[in-house]
Amino acid sequence: MPPPPGPPLSLSELAIPISEDAAHRARISVAVTVSLFALCLVPMCARIYIRALPRWNFWWDDVFIVLGFVRLPPRAHGPPSH
Repeated sequence: MPPPPGPPLSLSELAIPISEDAAHRARISVAVTVSLFALCLVPMCARIYIRALPRWNFWWDDVFIVLGFVRLPPRAHGPPSH
């Protein structure tokens, strides 16, 4: 039977030591990344909203298309073909 596991390691034992300068640069990098992500997220969501929920703009060209569809030439009347 294997021996029981030892006590879990603390975070300080698992951490990789870095300098204060590296920690400061990492915080700045995270702050810049989050800020730019937030700035890019707003127009991207607005574009998705506009593309996903189109508004119905009914203009003159649409009116003529509908009128042309409604006023199709009648079919020739004749005996039904069997």
